[in-house]
Amino acid sequence: MKIITIASMKKIVSDVWIAELIEKIENRLRKDYLDWESFEHSVRYAHYVKEWAIELMPVGNKDYFSYKYVNGHPQNVKIWHPSVMWIGQLSECRSGEPILLSEMTILTALRTAATTAFTASFFPCESASHFAIIWNGTQSIFQTIAICERYNIKEISHYDIDLDSMALYKQQIQKIYPNILIKSTKSSRKAVKNAEIIITVTEAFGKQQVIKEDDIKIWACIFAIWWDCPNKTELDIEILKNSAIVVEYEQQTRKEWELQNFPKGVVFANLNELVTWKKTLKDYTSKYYLFDWVGIWIEDYSALQVIYDISKQDGYWEEINLIPKNMKNLKNLYWYIFD
Repeated sequence: MKIITIASMKKIVSDVWIAELIEKIENRLRKDYLDWESFEHSVRYAHYVKEWAIELMPVGNKDYFSYKYVNGHPQNVKIWHPSVMWIGQLSECRSGEPILLSEMTILTALRTAATTAFTASFFPCESASHFAIIWNGTQSIFQTIAICERYNIKEISHYDIDLDSMALYKQQIQKIYPNILIKSTKSSRKAVKNAEIIITVTEAFGKQQVIKEDDIKIWACIFAIWWDCPNKTELDIEILKNSAIVVEYEQQTRKEWELQNFPKGVVFANLNELVTWKKTLKDYTSKYYLFDWVGIWIEDYSALQVIYDISKQDGYWEEINLIPKNMKNLKNLYWYIFD
């Protein structure tokens, strides 16, 4: 079984570059979302205790099965430990053999950015030039690259309660995109003023109102993403009431994200309906456009498939043996141990 370690993933990102990896995953997402009906759909298994969660996100079709393990522990930052960590596995259904075990902390950042870029392609924001991002943590750089590579962004406004995170974000983005004007603001509400594209990517627990309806301009495209769980929301309910809402998998979104505050609200479309052109946002007039992102199994499946293809090249993977191989007698595991 191939294993992609943190070191392996760092080498892949260094050689292939973030924007190209995001594009590769985006292309695979399109393929897999077009094949939506071939996958088994389910709400992910979740283990909740107080303000933390551990989840498993499985999915499969006739050819492959994959899953991702993920935790959410916001308090970990107090002990200098990641608040969210991931690993994932890909197996062949034909034999049941695991073929890839991968780190997914870096890969999830890439696949989440790819999902934003992919979904944005169906939103009416082709002419966007002002982009706002609320929270400048681990996902913010990847999200910004995804948006800036797709649109002709002239101005980025950003906000975080952590001033050091804001300073680091500005420094890194300015280095990547030296011609974009980057404005650090004193509140999330000021950051989103006049922005055509807004991304909220916070770890704030509880029922929050990171932005209010009065803060945003008409026809803004909002992407509410990042770590989610019951009783965690970010948006003013009035934004949801006046938005064309797109979700990945409504049963999951209503359990863990913005739709928790909007139990009787109507969802405009599941993402697969936009991909297959059963519905379209670009011919639909709404006050705002909202992608209520929760992160689902098919996106991890797509990312693992991309990394598996890349891992076939020498130097990007390590081999580990977790499955008995070359047994002289398949029925005699005891003898195999001592052989």
